[in-house]
Amino acid sequence: MNPVHMHRQTPAARLLAGLALAALAHWGLAQAQTRPFPVKPLTLVSPFAGGGTSDAVARVAARLLEKEMGQPVVVLNKPGAGGTIGMASILAAPVDGYSVVMGGLGSVVFPAEVYKSRLKYDPARDLTPLGILGVAPTVILARAGLPAQNLKELVAYAKAHPGQVSYASAGVGGSLHLAGVLFEREAGLKLNHVPYKGGAPAMTDLAGGSVDLAFADLTLAMPFLKSGRVRALAVASGSRLPGLPDVPTTAESGFAGVKVDTWYALFAPTTAPAVAIERWQAALDKVRDDPAMVNALSTQSIVPVSTPLPQFKAQLAKDFETWLPLVRQACAASGCD
Repeated sequence: MNPVHMHRQTPAARLLAGLALAALAHWGLAQAQTRPFPVKPLTLVSPFAGGGTSDAVARVAARLLEKEMGQPVVVLNKPGAGGTIGMASILAAPVDGYSVVMGGLGSVVFPAEVYKSRLKYDPARDLTPLGILGVAPTVILARAGLPAQNLKELVAYAKAHPGQVSYASAGVGGSLHLAGVLFEREAGLKLNHVPYKGGAPAMTDLAGGSVDLAFADLTLAMPFLKSGRVRALAVASGSRLPGLPDVPTTAESGFAGVKVDTWYALFAPTTAPAVAIERWQAALDKVRDDPAMVNALSTQSIVPVSTPLPQFKAQLAKDFETWLPLVRQACAASGCD
């Protein structure tokens, strides 16, 4: 007998083999769905370059999440385009819940307008929050030689010197630029915006007297405040800060509408499996109360928060509603996309 003929299958045999394979695949899928999540290493994308505040928070969170998840959590830096490259990367990866991203006000909310013509995803629709870790208050700063000790004196000085007062930010369309736009609107002023490629050069020029004002996060501002090279006029937060107890809030200064807190939170693709999203959320609830996380945030001048997830989701929806018209206004004046 020809040995080749021995391995030929009849149509009935092929059908039976196909049914067996389908049953095996179905069984494997069922087994995968019932296995606890996670069963392999996880990825936490940091959408900014290493060494920054966001990256520092991501690395501490990853280390603590490993204990809760029972699997390694690898931090992967994917910087560029205001954080949108990192955001997009978790949507392009297999949507299995194994990749999440660190997000903030400027990288989640603002891109919907700043990068409108280039963005290939909808932040409000395609990203689901897992939980918030903390907020970084914005400080309104002045060069040491500016003759204004508070916001009311600043407004009076700016109105007496129209077109002459400048403010620095970390770039067009970012949260610190928008803080300036918001202050201009509330105070009825027109200031000269000077965008920089990052907060560090903006602070350096403010300390050197090249610009009059800056809207900066507290982490970056503290060394300059301690050296006396810049002066804090107000904090754009709901309450005074422990590190700056003598500096009034914008509300106390008569500008309650100027409130800019840059939050740090984790996000997953909305289409990730429910079991994965629930597992991340539960782990994050424990991590953010860990003393190591609280200490790491405080070291970065970030205020730890324990906002329940439903409340943070409501805040996120409000942020989209509140900020996007302002971003649109800023982009129309300065150009963004």
